[in-house]
Amino acid sequence: MKSFQYFNKGGVPPLLILFILSLFLSCNGNLEYDSKLQYTLKKNGHVDFALDDQTSMFMNHIQHYDFNGENLLTFLNEYNNSIYIYDAKTYSFIESIAFDVNGPKGVGKIQGYSFLNRYTICLIDTYRYKALFYDVSDKEHPKKLRDISFTTGLINPSNGMSTETNASIPWMKTYSPSLFLKNSNLYISGLPESSSKPTSEFSINLFYINSQDSLSKFSVYPKKMNDGFWEDGDIPRMAPNLDSTGIIITYQYSNSIGKTQNMVQNPSFVNPTGIFKETNQVFLSEPTREQIFNRFLNSYTVYNILADPYRNVYYRIIEEPNFSELENNGERKDSKKPIVQIFDKDINLIGEVSLPNYEYLYNMCYVSKEGLMISQPKVNYTKMAMDENTLRFISFKLEKLQK
Repeated sequence: MKSFQYFNKGGVPPLLILFILSLFLSCNGNLEYDSKLQYTLKKNGHVDFALDDQTSMFMNHIQHYDFNGENLLTFLNEYNNSIYIYDAKTYSFIESIAFDVNGPKGVGKIQGYSFLNRYTICLIDTYRYKALFYDVSDKEHPKKLRDISFTTGLINPSNGMSTETNASIPWMKTYSPSLFLKNSNLYISGLPESSSKPTSEFSINLFYINSQDSLSKFSVYPKKMNDGFWEDGDIPRMAPNLDSTGIIITYQYSNSIGKTQNMVQNPSFVNPTGIFKETNQVFLSEPTREQIFNRFLNSYTVYNILADPYRNVYYRIIEEPNFSELENNGERKDSKKPIVQIFDKDINLIGEVSLPNYEYLYNMCYVSKEGLMISQPKVNYTKMAMDENTLRFISFKLEKLQK
């Protein structure tokens, strides 16, 4: 029996788990959709993956691959520095690949990863500004192939920063691991080393490594972001585009969605129609914690963006400020309504579906032939307990509305 042993599996306190469970019990579980649009999502069952004692069901990096018909679900276990691989068709465990943190074969704490093919993986070492490529055909003895540096400067041993004037730190965001594979090309988000300047002075950068290991870097801005103060809310969410020629990119508080091809030009941004209303609150100086929280609470928020090549659509998961729910004292509840937006290949809005509050983990999503898969903790409501040995995903099927 392992109920609530979260201090050993990721450090989530038991009281927090009880709080999450109470929120789950308060949900009605209904989906609401915009009937004026063309498409909706319908629940289509669930799938379960068994977890070992070293793995928390709350995780930041999940990636799905289809290698010549071999469908794999992979994720990063940050607590033992390993990549876990499952068969996405049978939901069975295949293997885990462990990497040393320190020592002669150490890779540091893995911050992100991407498989170039079934047995070649790229790891991101944020603290040493490197992408590390390994042959993992022998999982017990991963073989280093090469590494690529994200900086032309030396590393200052006193502070660990690059001496390059405009260096950027490769970064993996919690809600959207910004490392993707398309035709052996890698796309990696990069943050400036200092967050004490306005975005107009340094921008947000993207790294691009092509199939010949040539690295390039370019800067991007979402609309209405210039001249404001940068903070974590502005880290980009990215996904491969549908035709495998580049990426799409969006930001936490911006309705804009950008597309780029082959990294030859900056993304061209569009503002899709729909429920999303951009915040006008831009910080011109370093914000306080209260200011950051209030902006989050009162703003539409982007959590994730995913490409669905099986159905030729994109999904963007956002949250709407919940102005209608009030506490007994008249204060608004600190809750927001999750919404899945559906876009066609040209970023036209073709569907919006509202999900019940608190039921899903928006950072833990992937797309498969079965549909859009969003994680939902497996809960025994009778015993008021979560099954921490199971990673569960609810399958959502795309359906065309009948007019």
